[in-house]
Amino acid sequence: MKTLKKMTEYMWKYTPMFALIMILYTEVAFASDNKQKDFITAWKALMNEYSVIVAGVAGLGALTSMLVFMVHMFQLASIGSAHPTIRRKIINDIMISAVCTALLGGVGLIYVIVYQTVWFG
Repeated sequence: MKTLKKMTEYMWKYTPMFALIMILYTEVAFASDNKQKDFITAWKALMNEYSVIVAGVAGLGALTSMLVFMVHMFQLASIGSAHPTIRRKIINDIMISAVCTALLGGVGLIYVIVYQTVWFG
């Protein structure tokens, strides 16, 4: 339990920092003269360059959320019906991890919809 808590703490600390580093130390691609055509061209160039990184981060998030969900299920199985308070806490953790997994899937879906229809429709 301590290890899982420590892993979660490190994940919340270092994932945004890693993402910020990946964004800041990159090639600059921006629109000039406020023209939509230039913006779309720059956006395509940015997405072509970083689509692998976006997919990798989303995949890592999905694998992590599935792992957390499995850990909670194993905890629930190991507790059994002996401790109702602990069982309730684990069930709440399972619900939270399920909601987070659903939100992660929703972010991917919204990304695809916006990328395909709004910018390149």
